[in-house]
Amino acid sequence: MNNIRLGIVGLGHIGKIHLQAINSLQSLKITALCDTNIDVFDNLKNYIPAEDVQCYSDIELMVRQRNFDWIIVATPNTSHFQLANFIIENNIPVILEKPACKTRHQFYHLLHVCKTKNLPIYFALHSAYGLEVEYFLTNKDKILKSFGTPVKFESVFYDFYIKNGKLTPSGISLGNPWIDSGVNALSILSRLGFVDNLELDYADKQTNVNNDEPFSTFKHYYKIKNEPNLQLPLVSGTIETSWNTSSSDKKTIIKFSDNDSLILLHSSQSMLYDKNNEVKQIFVGQRDRLYNHYVNVFSDFIACTMSNDFNYNNTLASNSHFAFFENE
Repeated sequence: MNNIRLGIVGLGHIGKIHLQAINSLQSLKITALCDTNIDVFDNLKNYIPAEDVQCYSDIELMVRQRNFDWIIVATPNTSHFQLANFIIENNIPVILEKPACKTRHQFYHLLHVCKTKNLPIYFALHSAYGLEVEYFLTNKDKILKSFGTPVKFESVFYDFYIKNGKLTPSGISLGNPWIDSGVNALSILSRLGFVDNLELDYADKQTNVNNDEPFSTFKHYYKIKNEPNLQLPLVSGTIETSWNTSSSDKKTIIKFSDNDSLILLHSSQSMLYDKNNEVKQIFVGQRDRLYNHYVNVFSDFIACTMSNDFNYNNTLASNSHFAFFENE
């Protein structure tokens, strides 16, 4: 297979991690970069040889010259839908960062336009490809046989984007804690097999006196849909997202019918079990967390491209975003 040529729009923190991950995979090649801040191009020599790429500050010019096969949208969260829609309307397939958009209608619009134009679309749900998630999936049958019936989940995604009562520069473009991390939590749960039949029971938002959403803590309570013939043991769960914390803490706790727990610590790429009141670490990953996420994401993208089958990725994204927008 010839190298897949990629363009990237958005060269902030995540865009640079994309570059690092792509550079580690022989089947991918960066041929175009775009950012409205032209100063970022001076800092890319450590990521990719400048002579191998065309740099743009105007996405319309980049699209017209089209020296790539796919475009990655890695811009701030609130711009994802607008840019992805523009690129797709120009008959170019997209690798789209999460969240894909702001509303369920926008999500299904993207899928519909891609289907109409016979274009693939790939959703970069990076948290779902953490090493600890991969370990769980590899050993899922053995784990469930040992622990029994899963009955509840608790997901926590805390980030340290508020310091001294002020929003940090890195948090400004992310919207609010739920917008930034809700799909992360849901995509992990979806890969684990716990989202397909979830529906929102209710949502709680604890705000500060100014009702400023970046400073809010969001907690979403989920339950299994009441459908006849549904044979699922999992009964309920919560997802809590917040930036009002003193550290970054991301984890998914799966609780079982005998009160044992399996704990996926996403921040440290590790897994613990709490069985019969004995806590033990059973897995820990190495190397940078986000780098590992995106190496796995782009490896999966390569596999999808080679097989020309994006159904699983699109279903994973649909399940995650459907639950994400349940509170519209």
